[in-house]
Amino acid sequence: FTYLAQGTHEAAESGTSGPVAMMEPLRHENHFLTVSSMGDGMVSLLTDDFQTVQMPESMLPVDVEVGSIVVCELRRSPEREERRRHSVIRLQDRVVDYLRSGVVLPASVTGKPHLSSAASSASSAIPLSRKSPPSPGTSDGAVSDCTDP
Repeated sequence: FTYLAQGTHEAAESGTSGPVAMMEPLRHENHFLTVSSMGDGMVSLLTDDFQTVQMPESMLPVDVEVGSIVVCELRRSPEREERRRHSVIRLQDRVVDYLRSGVVLPASVTGKPHLSSAASSASSAIPLSRKSPPSPGTSDGAVSDCTDP
């Protein structure tokens, strides 16, 4: 299996950061780990110096059992980091666009009725309903006392 590590310690050790750190050669390491225990969907692996690494069982090959030795490849993936960074920025942009669209946010999300700032001035004359949402088993918002009539 392959584990893609952040690998930021190389830049910290060299005293560089940002684009300069990205230009340094990528370190590539293989570690041999021994499966020490398996259960409840988790696997404990031991390194050669007896440090423990835990991970989901689903990340290992199906034929692994206690005592098996697996090879763990550690390396950075700048391409994948860049794709992840762009997807997070796109998601943040979508959230900002949604909030600016003037959609009324439900009280369950904010704790109180709230209009986004873009829509608050345009719709401030529209009163918000103060009626509570219907309780389970009722249709008018009345609170049920759970007793038989």
